[in-house]
Amino acid sequence: MKLYNVQRLKSSFVAKDSQVCICTIQRLYSILKDTPLDEAAEEINPAEMKQPKTPMPVVYNEKVPPEFFDFIFIDECHRSIYNLWQQVIDYFDASLIGLTATPDNRTCGFFKKNVVSDYSHEKAVADGVNVGNEIYVIETEITQQGAQINAQQQVEPPIDTNPGDDKRQQAQQQLVSEAAKVLNGELVELIDTIRRDKEQTIDHDNLDSLVRAEWDKDAANNAQALTDEFADYLKSNQDNIAALTIFFSQPYRRRELSFDLIRQVLDKLKSDKPKLAPLRVWQAYRQLDDYKGAQSISELTALVALIRRVCDMDAKLSTFDDTVRRNFQNWVMKHHSGGSEKFNEEQMDWLRMIRDHVANSFHIEREDLEMSPFDGQGGLGKMYQLFGAKMDTLLDELNEVLVA
Repeated sequence: MKLYNVQRLKSSFVAKDSQVCICTIQRLYSILKDTPLDEAAEEINPAEMKQPKTPMPVVYNEKVPPEFFDFIFIDECHRSIYNLWQQVIDYFDASLIGLTATPDNRTCGFFKKNVVSDYSHEKAVADGVNVGNEIYVIETEITQQGAQINAQQQVEPPIDTNPGDDKRQQAQQQLVSEAAKVLNGELVELIDTIRRDKEQTIDHDNLDSLVRAEWDKDAANNAQALTDEFADYLKSNQDNIAALTIFFSQPYRRRELSFDLIRQVLDKLKSDKPKLAPLRVWQAYRQLDDYKGAQSISELTALVALIRRVCDMDAKLSTFDDTVRRNFQNWVMKHHSGGSEKFNEEQMDWLRMIRDHVANSFHIEREDLEMSPFDGQGGLGKMYQLFGAKMDTLLDELNEVLVA
């Protein structure tokens, strides 16, 4: 359902039924001046263009009066709207809403420190949107000692071909106008890709050697402090949260662990200590344990792996999926090496499905056998057909063994 009519402004024409208009500040300026503007010129960041020393002149335009907009949303408001371009924004009698991830003093001053919504880096890390910033140091001989150019070595001197600011800007505008006639979006992207690949200088004379590559000492200390705080939080809450009680002091109840119980731990952790987001703590342990394995795929499975690490169930960091698979393999081998009847291939297929279910949901019950992927293979009735009266006993045993 369409709520608003949206128009991307590509000329001075603004449809009367447009309720949302999207454009660059260059386009808005050209509309106020009632002058044409090539679309290609909008691809250039106005902050990077050579600008006149005086502000952009803005005068009243009866087609676009100051009250034309109710609200103006300014993306990347930490740049481009100050000094020369500010007159374009000041022309309108509208509420200004700025969006930026990197506000500076000018931004705070422009909006008079009126922050209506703040999404901090810490919160973004806790939500898994960003990652923590830790320093990995790479030092080489040249970064430590520098390099040198030998005497008599040929170096091409720069040639002074400065035509002057006015002529340069005129030539730039002319070239942009000509190029815009033949270049389409795909070709522009191709050319830009080639430019990025080729825009590098390779020094063939000063060959470098790696001296060291390791985590910065502060990064290691930060990782240790984070894991210590996480461990302290779990231990201080072991009597208050059911899942932690089971992990720390009631191992015989591990078969009772469920998705809901683990979720309770995650919800309380996020509420009490958002900076202890499982995926962030995972990275800290990964650094301290020098873990080279796979990344945990979800907050919940990472949380279980981390709880196991704190409880010393695992001496080193390991994904919960790896733990379940390892326990499953040992359980099957033990079963087959004893006097019990070996599982046939169809039974093994079902056991593998149960293993994968526990790896993601931490627990399996009878009702789960009527859901995907079990229902597609015959559901509860099929498993009873394969394992008979031993089915319930088998499920209880796997709930305990796989999370051991």
